[in-house]
Amino acid sequence: ALGPGGDRVEELLRRVAGAAPPPAGPAVAELAVSTPAGRVELPVAAVDLAAAVRAAEAVDREWGAAVDACRRAPRAPLVADGRKVELEAALHLAMLLGTEAGAAGDEAARVASGARLWLLGGAVAWALVDDPGDPFAAWGDLVSYGLWPVGPAGGRLVVSVP
Repeated sequence: ALGPGGDRVEELLRRVAGAAPPPAGPAVAELAVSTPAGRVELPVAAVDLAAAVRAAEAVDREWGAAVDACRRAPRAPLVADGRKVELEAALHLAMLLGTEAGAAGDEAARVASGARLWLLGGAVAWALVDDPGDPFAAWGDLVSYGLWPVGPAGGRLVVSVP
């Protein structure tokens, strides 16, 4: 029903809804370095939520702006291609499932949940573009497995793991 890329959206959302277990550590590290703003060659640090929130405050601002620009990029071409309804449907479903799957609890859990939803929206939109060079593919996978890839902070690439 979503057209091109719909299968990829379904794959991501199935994992979000089913709380699929994440891949093994080396696979997480390889996915983490393939950020939406390009490959980041830093050591990957798997941390808990509290440490991830602290790291998020120190993420490189220019890198964060590049991720945001990349996250927003697919909207205009999808709308121009007449796929606004499919985009909105996919995003709404992703937010509903992602919110339900998000951790309730303390402030760190709420911060992580919001950040994961923000990344999930980018991953879903890029999936609909159906481009083999999808810059959100790796981080979309991480988010769909319940991880929060935070970004480069303090000389390492931070990923929050459950």
